[in-house]
Amino acid sequence: MSSLDQVPLAPSVFTATAGDIVILKIGPGTCDYRVHHALLTHHSEYFRKALCGDWKEAREGVVPLLDVELQIFKFFVEWLYTGGEEDWMKSYNALGLVLLKAYVFGDRFIAPVFRSAIMDNIISHVLVPDKNDGLPDASMELINYAYTNIASKNAVVQLLVDGFCKHWSFEKGSIKTVHKELPSAFLHRILGRFGEEQSKALIDCRKRAAVAQRKMDEYRNYEKAPFTEAQTQYRAASNKEKRLKKELHNRCYREHGTDQDKKHCAEACVHMRYDKDADYGFFE
Repeated sequence: MSSLDQVPLAPSVFTATAGDIVILKIGPGTCDYRVHHALLTHHSEYFRKALCGDWKEAREGVVPLLDVELQIFKFFVEWLYTGGEEDWMKSYNALGLVLLKAYVFGDRFIAPVFRSAIMDNIISHVLVPDKNDGLPDASMELINYAYTNIASKNAVVQLLVDGFCKHWSFEKGSIKTVHKELPSAFLHRILGRFGEEQSKALIDCRKRAAVAQRKMDEYRNYEKAPFTEAQTQYRAASNKEKRLKKELHNRCYREHGTDQDKKHCAEACVHMRYDKDADYGFFE
């Protein structure tokens, strides 16, 4: 039941607190935390399976998670009981990395609604630096963590690629060393992104617009018919260029909960289709 469309309404906190408690042993220091069974099993398929049937965890009501960071677990529990972003979130340092780790937690423990909420927060908080395009200035640490822990098909990976291509410059890293610091698969996708920016269709539009502009300048004060024709050509080329740029930059990276939600979003944005053979996220 990993699909968001298949998840029924969550139990209210009031209802959940009337039920059983599960003990989760978190981190190498083995801190015990008590979480209500109903909330935990509703939002996570992993815990739903672990706490049912004849498993030891189900019999004892105890689940050891010794390799989970306490900070990330706290993130998940806060979300379980509040259902959204609160002031506690603002206290985190290195928010981008914390959010990526929380995203990986949601993926590992098959908690799709939580993962989708985290993706929304990544978009809201990490994508703030440039209000013109909303792309993040992805650090080496974020990129390497993502490529180590997140599947290539996920939109968050393409988001980091697009952000890196937008913001990286020689001042932020040496061309002599950057290829050694980044995963080869990431560099492969960078080539794809720069290729999109210089697509033949976009370049052709710019050329046609430039030619039409020269004709307009030439005929502006002399011949009305040729000027009008050139003006029409210029507008057509410019409008097509704007449309292509919109397809290139109006990208939605969200993990929509339902097909209807995605369809509604598609009226304004384009969405990613991952091509396994190309190892690239195409937006269309």
